[in-house]
Amino acid sequence: MTYPRLGKLQLALNFARKARYVERLAPLGGRQRRFDRRSMVLDSLGKRRTSGLRDHREHRRRLISDYETRPIPKPEVREGILHGRIAHVDRFGNAATNVTLADVHSLQAVTKRTSISFAIGGVTINALKTHYEQGSKEQPEALINSNGYLEVFLKEASVAETFNLKAGETLEIQ
Repeated sequence: MTYPRLGKLQLALNFARKARYVERLAPLGGRQRRFDRRSMVLDSLGKRRTSGLRDHREHRRRLISDYETRPIPKPEVREGILHGRIAHVDRFGNAATNVTLADVHSLQAVTKRTSISFAIGGVTINALKTHYEQGSKEQPEALINSNGYLEVFLKEASVAETFNLKAGETLEIQ
């Protein structure tokens, strides 16, 4: 009997189903040859599968105990403008700030404005996006990242390199 190319595990499972059926039909006290082959196939698959894996006890990562935590400064509202800072530039060149969505909403409540704009590095951003895919390759955009902070990005490019942004630079939200 030929099997479609499903991989060794599927072949072993099909063989095991067939072997169980044969085992049920075997006379008492005796075993069919296929049942013994099934045990050998599963054992060899198990050995092959585990032989390539590393022992998890040998390859534990070292726990870092001498780490340093830095407080994230709160953004300040002065003269109707929210002043924040770039807290971190990630490996993709996206600039994460210290401004949260709650900070933006509180600014809107104080200033009674419905639209907001972000000024950073000589560029103005007029709206928040919901996904990186909605961004532009030429114009920086902003969104709320998975940590809840405002992040400035360029689609498929580095906003930090393109606009020479670094951690600590200011961001103004009106």
